[in-house]
Amino acid sequence: MKIKNDQSGIAHVAMLVLVVVVIGVVGFVGWKVWDNSQKKDSVSDKPKTTTESIKNNSSDIILKEYKNTEYGFSFNYPSDWTLEAKLSDIGRGSQEGEVIVKSPTGTEVLFGPNLGGKGGDCVDDNDQRTPQICSTQNILLVEKLPSSTSTSPVFFYHASFTESIRNGGNTYYYISLGSGDNSPTKIGKTLGAFYGAYEVISLPKGYVTVKVKGKDELIHDNVDYFEKLEVKEATPILKSFKLL
Repeated sequence: MKIKNDQSGIAHVAMLVLVVVVIGVVGFVGWKVWDNSQKKDSVSDKPKTTTESIKNNSSDIILKEYKNTEYGFSFNYPSDWTLEAKLSDIGRGSQEGEVIVKSPTGTEVLFGPNLGGKGGDCVDDNDQRTPQICSTQNILLVEKLPSSTSTSPVFFYHASFTESIRNGGNTYYYISLGSGDNSPTKIGKTLGAFYGAYEVISLPKGYVTVKVKGKDELIHDNVDYFEKLEVKEATPILKSFKLL
């Protein structure tokens, strides 16, 4: 009888152990299912990175910012463009030269911070400006940038540039920025001295010239230039220009 009771006790213990194991397995599986669902929820709720994606022309473009604290300006450019800063002190106590951003297609936008003093006026022997010796600028479109202030407005524009008669009288089309005394504020022609088919932004310290350069040439001799790829690529960069 004792042996029978011992066997019965062992059977009860084995059954109890089996029940505990089954409950443990079921509990573990249930916990894993719940844990995986929580992980999925946490991934979907994860915040975006600090690099913002900006919608432009039905495609997502990540922008970078170039900031020049010495002269006090900045601009944005697409992350797939390259940037090269060719700046050095030429003996005037500041970094001067060009900051160039270039697209994969070859479009270049050039910003040239400088201290000025490189230009000159165009007048004849009678101190008069004439088409014979002066270039002519014709503003075709002008738009004040959102970043402008009442004291320092910056303008984006489409324009044509006609050389002086003595230099050939050829007409070119271009886009650029301008401010201060170098800024076009309305549509129309102006006769005077210009660096060329680009303009100048006046800064608290010095100036910055602005040029747009296509893959093969700096400027175009046809009004269709404004439909060119380089204009479409460069326009958002110019319009992102800010005074710091």
